[in-house]
Amino acid sequence: SYFIEVEGRPISSVGFEIDENNGSVIIGGMLCGAEDNYVNAGFCLTLDNQLELVKETIVEFDESFISSTWSPETIERQKKEKEKDKDGKSPEMFGYKIDHILIRPDGSFVTLAEQYQSITMTTGSQGMTSSITTYFYGNIIAIGFDPAGNFLWKTIVEKDQVTSDDR
Repeated sequence: SYFIEVEGRPISSVGFEIDENNGSVIIGGMLCGAEDNYVNAGFCLTLDNQLELVKETIVEFDESFISSTWSPETIERQKKEKEKDKDGKSPEMFGYKIDHILIRPDGSFVTLAEQYQSITMTTGSQGMTSSITTYFYGNIIAIGFDPAGNFLWKTIVEKDQVTSDDR
């Protein structure tokens, strides 16, 4: 296993896509927060067709972005926790993995990260066991970049999907 960083920050999830129009490589990912499997920023690295770094962009997820899909109860609970914790730990987002990097015909691109986790339950009786894996797919973070790799926009697409044994 390898430990990879962007500007000294550990990477949680990464994906890449090759722009078939010019051979450039787009690498997109999520940066780790204070705890494993939590993220607080996205990033994009643009490489030319000789694999030389052209542009590095980090997109921070501020508190208003992170809390934009929270219920009023969660916002209130977070405020109380922040009052107790005088260190001022910022909220983070749990379980996001890069799912796709979509390159548009004009060279601009969008990175998509989906909230994902799975749980496997195994039961046994009289020497027989069976397992069921349940997959939880949550919200999607979409981050838009121009053809040069400059940040344009970010949004959260709210969704909630649960499936079992279909992966």
